[in-house]
Order: sequence, then C-alpha cells, then structure tokens
Amino acid sequence: MKSINLGLPTSFHLWLEPKAKLNERAKRAELKLIATESLQLNPDLSGLDESLYQGHTQNVKWISLVLPLSAHLLLEKRAQESNRTKAEELKLLCLWMQKKEN
Repeated sequence: MKSINLGLPTSFHLWLEPKAKLNERAKRAELKLIATESLQLNPDLSGLDESLYQGHTQNVKWISLVLPLSAHLLLEKRAQESNRTKAEELKLLCLWMQKKEN
C-alpha cells in the first residue's frame, strides 16, 4: 500500500459526498473504489479534454489516497504513456469517471 496526494476541485468533492453517503462509505473509501474501478476500465483518455485537470488552482481540496501497489504500477504505466504524473493521471481518471456518470 502506498499513498498518493490528489488535489481535486471542490465540485468533484460535492459530487463524491452524496455518492459516498448513498453507498454508506466514507468519501476516501468511495474515492478509492472509483480510482480502482477507473484503472480496471483502463479508458483511453487521449481524446479527453485535458482542461479537466488543468487550471484547478482555486477551490481545490487535497486528499491523500492509499492504493495497493498494483494500482500504483498501473498508474505508473499510464503516466509513462501519457507524459503526466501519477497524480495527474489519477485525477484525470477520477474526473473522467465523474463526467461519465453525469
């Protein structure tokens, strides 16, 4: 298990909170589930507008997420292919999942 720090926009946290309550989980547990689910789906984000994760310098809430080493290995592979950091890749995956469900 390793942790990764994510700065996600407040709008994401507002989307996550009712989802976590509905599933009777803490926000961090819900986010961990979303992250691992996104990694398992292995979406191609190359066509996605990367402005989703850029420019969020205001109204950002930071969260530390503990993920299994296997998730970190998948993130590392995706990060190398996309020339993003692991945190940027995970943030984009989470925002992609939010956009997909809305």
